[in-house]
Amino acid sequence: MTTGVYKGHSARTVLDGHLLAINLRPNKTLLALNSDVQKQLSNETNTIIFGPSGTDAFETDDGGHKSHFYLTYEPESAETLLGGFSLSGAGLEVLPPTQDIVIGNMARELQRHLLTGEVEGAIFMEMLTSSIFIRLASLMARESRERQTRKSGLSDACKSRLVDFIDANLASTLDLGAIAKVAEVPVHVLTRSFKRSFGVSLSSYLLERRLDKARTLLAEGNDTIAAIAYTCGFSSQQHMTNSFTAKVGATPARYRKEFGP
Repeated sequence: MTTGVYKGHSARTVLDGHLLAINLRPNKTLLALNSDVQKQLSNETNTIIFGPSGTDAFETDDGGHKSHFYLTYEPESAETLLGGFSLSGAGLEVLPPTQDIVIGNMARELQRHLLTGEVEGAIFMEMLTSSIFIRLASLMARESRERQTRKSGLSDACKSRLVDFIDANLASTLDLGAIAKVAEVPVHVLTRSFKRSFGVSLSSYLLERRLDKARTLLAEGNDTIAAIAYTCGFSSQQHMTNSFTAKVGATPARYRKEFGP
């Protein structure tokens, strides 16, 4: 495992170890990983990018501004950190630019120790270096899950959790953030993957579930239509009436008269 600060040079090489670049401040660094097209790493602080061992890397310096902090990990040492979990093969890919303040803060502390030459902090530096990689591994695992979700949709277990959560919370607002948390994916992944998995958009699904519950309560219960609208999560009785009539073809009152107790 080695650490270093950016020294300002241009080079093209095949990485012989896992490389993590951490952006400490605005920069002009260009980098290509497994590509001939160089892209600016990021102007945002705390942005990280990762290339596994064997990656073709092509870099152009930032004019010596030392805006990036670099960590390289020997593959064997990396596997040891993760309890023997192998990082070789298809499971380890280039991590696109990702912001992470936790890694950014740890990198700044590590850089401070390197630049000040605090030898007595060697054990602390080793702990920081290891902690950064473990945090990186968790980000890579999350990225892998999100990529798989975008490709094939939500898993059966995830869909089951969503159905149960939505049905149990129809009376509430059910904002996207709360639903995405249950699905364990970001909001933008949820919105793209939900339709692929359920056949309808999330908003259409929520409306359908609310209308299904309204039909059941109208047919089997004695609550007022206003109370049913609240229980099903509609903003008002009129909101439910409009949605119900458009979907069912009858007002809630008429539906209850025909199918109610």
